[in-house]
Order: sequence, then structure tokens, then C-alpha cells
Amino acid sequence: MTIQPRTVDDDNTDLPMPTPTIPNRPLTSFKTLSFDIYETLIQWESSIIRHFSPLLVHLGHDSPYKNAATDPTARQALSDLFAKHEKNLQSVWPKTSYTVILERAYIETANEILSDLDSDSDPKMVPSINPDLPNLEVETRANNFGQSVGTWPPFPDTLSAMEKLSRYYRLTALSNVDRQSFSQTLSGPLADTVSFWRIFTAQDVGSYKPCHENFKHLFQNLERTMTIEKDQGGGDDGGDDDDGGDDDDDGDDDDGDDDDDGDGDEAKGPLCTSASTSRFDNLHVAQSLYHDHVPCKALGVPSVWINRSGAGTGRADFKSLHEKGRVGYGWRFNTLAEFADEVDRQHKAL
Repeated sequence: MTIQPRTVDDDNTDLPMPTPTIPNRPLTSFKTLSFDIYETLIQWESSIIRHFSPLLVHLGHDSPYKNAATDPTARQALSDLFAKHEKNLQSVWPKTSYTVILERAYIETANEILSDLDSDSDPKMVPSINPDLPNLEVETRANNFGQSVGTWPPFPDTLSAMEKLSRYYRLTALSNVDRQSFSQTLSGPLADTVSFWRIFTAQDVGSYKPCHENFKHLFQNLERTMTIEKDQGGGDDGGDDDDGGDDDDDGDDDDGDDDDDGDGDEAKGPLCTSASTSRFDNLHVAQSLYHDHVPCKALGVPSVWINRSGAGTGRADFKSLHEKGRVGYGWRFNTLAEFADEVDRQHKAL
């Protein structure tokens, strides 16, 4: 089943523009762009709905998730439910690989949406996280879902917009996935069109956004690279770090799954520590307010909100985040293409 991005009348055009974290300046003055990837370039929500569709047919007609493949309200309810479980798992197990996070979030979400099934329903449709009560259908689907990131499609405007932006900036990825999943996205839906100068994943850092450490990691590495280039008196050739990693050896296991025993030890401390950032000519581009723009505001990082119509979770909180001053992006566009067109316009006007 093909699930298209939502196109509903909820583009939040009535939201006031926040006071920019850093006073706006011409887009032509930035040298690098850092990107969130999934739901900014790649269709995260549509991919989730597609993988849950085989379970939805078993739900009663009064289930709020029954018609998530076609109804915007049901779709929002299901994506918000999945995001709730995903966020909790990322905070409890920040060093666990994203593939495992996806699998567990799938099972926990399936547990919840299928909890009201009649007792005479197919027993194979009742999932369990308990390994002593294996469920081949749900757990197999969960495993397939965890391995599916490389098949998630880009938004229709992604490839052309990124090609246009690459004419003017070095492009960097700051993604909440593991290296293997990101590598599969690069070799799959983004192959031969989108390349990145530097790539930083949650696995490289050992935490998930909105943790401040992820942004600190980004800026420390950009600062180091730029310092080396300045000392050498030359420029980097823009070669890609397509292995999905960086040059640091931070001591983390490469499998990114240091706390896979589920004992919850990682939850004993705070989710992340506050970090200051050095100021660079970098602009962060993202769809998610929660994962990206809230920490950008806290850290004084200039950012662009790609407010894709109907995309993303937690839309009920968008208004309060603006009213409470928790976001401070300086630009807002409805699509990545609109942002790329404005960049192109400003450069051609020089």
C-alpha cells in the first residue's frame, strides 16, 4: 500500500513568527546547512502508517486508528501514539541503535492499538514484548519495520531542492538514526542526487535529539574541520562521509546498543546535559519543533522551520511552543523547495 504525505488544511499559517534566536541575516551569509533528515527530507510518518496498515484492518470501526491510511485525524492519532513510545524508548536507552528503538516502539504501539480486540480474535494478532510469549506476526513485522529505514521515500521536492542548495552550501546531516540505517538511505532514496559533506548520527553521539549533546557534537566537529582548513590555508573538497560516521573515536561500541538488556540504567540520569555551542556560519534546517527547534532555541542556534503541511507529530503542541517562546527559528517555509527557491533568489540578487 502506498501512503502519500498528508495534505490537509493545518499548515499553521496562523502561528505568529517567533522572535529569532539570533537576529536574521541574509541567507547568503551562511556557509553550511545542517539538516534533520526524517520528516524533513524523508517521509517518516507515511512510512510508519504504511507498516501499521496490515494491523489496522483488524481494528473495530470505533477505533481512533482504524482509518489512519486515509483519514487525517486517525493518521495524526496513530503517528502521535507511535512518537510517544519512540520518545520514551530513546530517553531510556539513548545508546540503543535506532533499528531496535523502531522495533520496540512498533510492538508497544501495536500492544496499545490492539488492546481492545475481542477475545475470539486471531491470537496471532495479540502482540507481547515478553520474549516468553513470542508473537510471530507482530514481532516479525516489528523486525521488518526496524530494518526498513532505507526504503522510506523522500518527499517529492527533496531531491531537486537539495541539488539546488548544494550549489551554495556545504550540507551536513544531524540525524536521529544509526549509521547503518542512514547509509541505506544514502544508497537508496537519496542515491546519486544528495550527498553530505559531514554526517552525524545519534549512534555517533550516544544520545537522541532533542539532547543538547547532539548539537554540541555537530558544532565541535564543524569547528575542528574549519580550524584545520584555515591552518592548512585551503578548503576541503567537500568529500562525503558516506559511512555515516565522523572522525571521533568516542569509545562507544559501534553497534550503538550498549544498553540493550532493557534494565533501564540509562534512565537514572538526565536525558542530556546542557551545552554551549560555538557560533558558526551554519543554519539548521528541520521540520520537528520538539527534536530540533526547541534545542536550537535553548542553544542559540539559528534555524529554518520546514513546516510541511500535515507532517510530523505533536501538532497540538505547536501553538503552546510558540506562545511560551520555546522556539526561535528565523525563517518558515511550507516546503523544502520554497526554502531552496528563496536561497536561489537571494544569491542571484547579489
